[in-house]
Amino acid sequence: MRVLRQIHARLLTQWMPIASFSFGLCKIIGFCALSPHGDIDYARRLFSRIRSPNIFSWNSMIRGYSQSQTPSKEPVILFRKMVKRGYPKVCLIVSAMEEGRQVHATVLKSGFGSSPFDETALVNLYAKCEDIVLARKVFEEITDKSLVA
Repeated sequence: MRVLRQIHARLLTQWMPIASFSFGLCKIIGFCALSPHGDIDYARRLFSRIRSPNIFSWNSMIRGYSQSQTPSKEPVILFRKMVKRGYPKVCLIVSAMEEGRQVHATVLKSGFGSSPFDETALVNLYAKCEDIVLARKVFEEITDKSLVA
């Protein structure tokens, strides 16, 4: 991490085209969030300073929190923020099926998935990814069904 922080400092002090800076920053976030040698807190600090994170940064952060040994609501919170920022839902969900399953597992392990909103979101995730069997299974486990579910 020491060398990575030096690279980050170099990115900040050297003039370079914004595209190069953004690319480097995204790679640092990806490493910090996903590597066993990374630091998810450092990745979060960097991520929170980006005005318009790209899809790679969002997915890296969501996956990083999903793979964390400490269960939290953070993958779901980040996913909701990403959707609110206008990223196309279908594109995100189809390209992130594995991440979706990881988020689902994290939600189940931590007990955060008991709200109808979260359960319906999981049904939606699996249905859009064309995993109808799993979508139906999640749907059948919803205890408080409404018109939406």
